[in-house]
Formats: sequence, C-alpha cells, structure tokens
Amino acid sequence: MTNVLLVTYDFPYPPTSGGKSRAFNLIKYSQDENIALSVLSFVRNDFKKEWESELKKIGVKDITIFKRRKLKSAFTLSRNLFSKDSIFKTLYFDKKFLNLIKKIIEKNKIDVVHFEASYTGYYIGQELKKMGVKQILGTENIEYLLYTDYVASSNSLIKKTTLSYQVNRFRKEEERMMKEADLCLAVTNEEAEHIRGISGKKCEVIENAISVKDLKFSFSKENRNNLLFVGNFSYMPNVSALDYFIKEVLPKFDKSIRLTVIGKKVKEVINSNDRIITKEFVDDLVSEYKNADALVFPIKIGGGTNFKILEAMALGTPVLGFSEKIKNTGARVNEEFFEANTADEFVSQYKRIQTNKKDVERITRNARFLIEEKYSWEKVGKKLNSIWSRISNDKN
Repeated sequence: MTNVLLVTYDFPYPPTSGGKSRAFNLIKYSQDENIALSVLSFVRNDFKKEWESELKKIGVKDITIFKRRKLKSAFTLSRNLFSKDSIFKTLYFDKKFLNLIKKIIEKNKIDVVHFEASYTGYYIGQELKKMGVKQILGTENIEYLLYTDYVASSNSLIKKTTLSYQVNRFRKEEERMMKEADLCLAVTNEEAEHIRGISGKKCEVIENAISVKDLKFSFSKENRNNLLFVGNFSYMPNVSALDYFIKEVLPKFDKSIRLTVIGKKVKEVINSNDRIITKEFVDDLVSEYKNADALVFPIKIGGGTNFKILEAMALGTPVLGFSEKIKNTGARVNEEFFEANTADEFVSQYKRIQTNKKDVERITRNARFLIEEKYSWEKVGKKLNSIWSRISNDKN
C-alpha cells in the first residue's frame, strides 16, 4: 500500500477551471486498492463544506482544508511590499500549512507528497525530506514562463515595470522547487524538457485529459456561421487571446459570422452584441460545440494543454488556431487541426472549413483518434498511479 498526500492550490470540486478539473480527475482515475489518497487543499471564500463529500465519493480517505490569504487585502499587499518573495509565495506560504502537512504525514503514514502546481511547491524541501517522504512537483504550466509571456505582450510600460520584478522573483522560487523535488511532472514533452534543463533530474509527463467515453464523435456537413471560444476569463491568457480575436480577427470575417464566447467572468471582459454572444455558464456545453463550425484558439501565452482543444477534437468540432500551442498535444497541421497564425489565415482557413467538408471529416476523425490514443483520464490516471507506487519504493 502506498499512502499519498495530494496538495492543491484550490479545492478540486466543482471542476470549473482547468486546474481544478485536472486535480479532480487525477484523483478520480489514479486510485486502486494499492493507493490510499489524502487531500490537503487551500480554499477560498466560495468554498462549501458539502463539496468534500464529492471527493469522498471518488475514493479520498482524508480531506483537510486551509483558507488561503486574500490577494487584495492590506495584509497581503503590505507584507509583500516589504518582502523579497513573490506575491505567490506571500499568498501560499504559511508555516501553519507546513505544520499541517507534517501532521498529516505522521497521522496517515504518508509515503509520497504530491504538490499539484507550483503555487503549492513552496513546501518542498529538507524538512519533509527528513521525514522520509518522497516529494513530487506536478506542474500545470511552467508558471513563470506564462507570466513572462504576459509581461512581454503588454503594451503598458507601467504594467511591464510593476510585474517584471514579481516574475523574476517567481522564476527563482519555481526553479528552486524543481531542483529540490524528487520528481517533477509536466503536461507536455516540451515542458518536461525545459524542467529537466533546470533541475538536472528526471521529469515525467502526466498529460491533461478528458473523459473520452462521455464525448461522442459526430461529423456534420452543415454550416452554422458560428465560431466558438471557450475559456475561464479570470485566466489572463484567455482574456488576452479573446481581446486579440475580437479586435484583429473578427472584423475580417463576413458580418454574417457570429462568435459565441462561453466562460466564467466573460461578461466582465466583453459585452454581447449582434455578432458576439456571451454566456458565463451553459447546461449543455456539448451542444455548443456541435453548433459551431470551429473552435477558435488564438492563445499565444502560457503552456500546458488546453482542455477545450481536447474536448473539441473528441466531439468532431474542427479546431482552428495558433499552431504553437496546439502542437503541444501532438496534433499535426492539416492532419488533426487547421492552422491559423494571422488574422487573414483565420479567415482563409474558416472558408476551407465551410467549403471542403471531405477534408474537414478526415481531419476531425484523425483528431478523435489522437484523443482516444493519448488523452483519456483512465490512461493518464493509471500512469500517475504507477509513478506514485514506483517512487515510494525508490530508496535513492
């Protein structure tokens, strides 16, 4: 039996964001009779106690919560102002939380502590190593690179100046975690290579995935004159991408083409109009995919694997967007997705989607096959289970 403690930066239920969805499904699909899983999670003001029962249903043995500091509080901001730490360390590092980890290790005889995302990785180090546990840093992105890209893309000198020093601090902190962890996990091969270069240690890939069996593929020859963008708009790469698409790309399309945008806080970012339909929540997201001629993906910032790409590919909705990020899935241009790296290419590739249905069917079927082969939570969960078991038995 391997006893694992999973530490998360936000409670993994409900799975309303990419990070929470990843944590929830890793929990759900990684367990068997040889794994006993405990969860320690930061929570925020919206946390509901009844959510804990949802984790118990999928096999979690023990749940502990800890309220995270507020970002926009006088305490947090003033403390960070006079500190050499990044704002993320100010938010997430707390000696009381470290003591909680130690207590859980002792109480549940933990073998492996898996810190999911770099925001929780501040606790990786010698104190836990002395307790005889293995420490894993699971990355959803290489976070400092995400913020570096964001700063570089900003046109505001004030924003560049104020954020750059925070990013530099965070880079040093994140690199320390990677070096001190017994093992790092990445979501793509490219990010794994980057982490190996920093840590000088092994880094394995635990992909993002979806519940493939729940998403039925279908192909339609009908044109609906509707593009789809899905994302969490409290996440800056999505906000930046949507802003680009609306300002630079959408005006180039025929005025009969609509854009449907779905996601948390979207109404705080843009307003609906005759061409743009905004929805913060829908009961049936699958139908929204089916009602779109393509999922547009104009995201340049950040790493990892976008869940919406995987969902669209599984369902048979063509994916149209920047090739650099989509290629992280292993998808190939003109084989599993349609490449568009400029505004004009978005328009020309969309015309191709509307007029060459034979090509669309071939590409979408290829994309579905890729998802079945590589991106089911069942397969990813088994891989993580194997890593936990193996590292707990590693005496080095």
